Amino acid sequence: MKKGIVLLLCLLLFMTKCSAQSEIYDKVQTSRQVVALCIEDVDSETDLKVITNILKQENCFATFFCSTEFVERSRHAVGQAITAGYDFQNHGHLRQYWGNWSVSQIRQDIRQAENILREITGQKSKFVRPPYQFYDAKFMQIIADDFPDAAVIRGTNICDWTLPSPQAIIQHIAENVKPGMILNLNIKAKYSLQVLPALIKVLKDKGYSIESVGKLIAKSIVVNKRPAITPHWTGIISQGPSNKPFIALTFDDGGSRENAVQILDVLKYYQVPCTFFLLGDWIAENSDLVRRMLAEGHEIANHTYSHFYLSALTESAICDEVVRPNEIMRMKTGTELSPYFRPPYGEYDDRLPGILKQLGYRYMVLWDIDTRDWSGMPAEHMVRHVLENAHNGSIVLFHLQGRYTVQALRNLIPQLQQIGFSLTKISEMVS
Repeated sequence: MKKGIVLLLCLLLFMTKCSAQSEIYDKVQTSRQVVALCIEDVDSETDLKVITNILKQENCFATFFCSTEFVERSRHAVGQAITAGYDFQNHGHLRQYWGNWSVSQIRQDIRQAENILREITGQKSKFVRPPYQFYDAKFMQIIADDFPDAAVIRGTNICDWTLPSPQAIIQHIAENVKPGMILNLNIKAKYSLQVLPALIKVLKDKGYSIESVGKLIAKSIVVNKRPAITPHWTGIISQGPSNKPFIALTFDDGGSRENAVQILDVLKYYQVPCTFFLLGDWIAENSDLVRRMLAEGHEIANHTYSHFYLSALTESAICDEVVRPNEIMRMKTGTELSPYFRPPYGEYDDRLPGILKQLGYRYMVLWDIDTRDWSGMPAEHMVRHVLENAHNGSIVLFHLQGRYTVQALRNLIPQLQQIGFSLTKISEMVS
């Protein structure tokens, strides 16, 4: 009897440990007019000195997330920054994308970084941030197992990678900043050093004080947000199940606002929900239309930030193309992209599925009916092509910028409905 009870307790303890997972912190709840600033990926002593001088002049504080490879070789400069009151936290030892690393490799990298930081700062890290936004389930489990007292900090990117000028970045911050935000500035981005003084000024002009993450959290209520990760990577699809009369109309890219509005008007008239695979830069410039899409029952999925041929990019560049749209979506709408990804041109190589899996995507979604609307295909040709090839589970490819897409939809949708097809979103088709 006692042996059975002991075994049961051990099993419960094991299950509790396996189910435990750290949470990702984006912001805090506070009544104070305050934000935290994170400086990421500094890798030169010159840049570090410039940044700390700016912060000192403005009487601001920040939390630095740098590789400890830099911290270790720049001990004197980092030590001076720490003495001046600036905070250095765990960002891994090497600035490498962890998607293809094993659990033991990731664990070793984080531990090595932690050992170096403890030696230099005399304290254990309170916060961890993975390089390249790698908030994967295995990373989260490592933190829960090995660093249970550490918080994972994601925060909000200021679009320094994505917006075309320093002025656009500053305007974006001025329009979107809210109390309790944790703002990220990545020094690898083109305009970061140029933006920093103006960023501080616009925040101060709006009445904000700027603190380190630790100080912000110590005086506030943390808003926890679990990572948008599903363990259920299913694979690549070009059509849905054949046992239901579902067809998914999908729309790619961005393009003309006028075209997008007319497409939404047609879909609303016929009460058809769809999946839009949008580019990150289009989301940034057309957030009002994205919010309308969501309000009218559509779902927004990822089509990269800038529509490059992904097979021509490095793994870190692919990761950046995939991660940035979701950051913009979160900033502009407060929601996450749906866990579906469509590569530009339908083109990819063997690396992409693994990257998508690590980033928490469920499906890479291709298509089995291509309207070629982007080419100027006449509406009647598109309608005939879809009707001749439509079947249960068809995924139809349109583009927001197609010249005759609106006209084709007006004719196609009622005919598909009359035949007996139910037009729906990808999420409903594969559920």
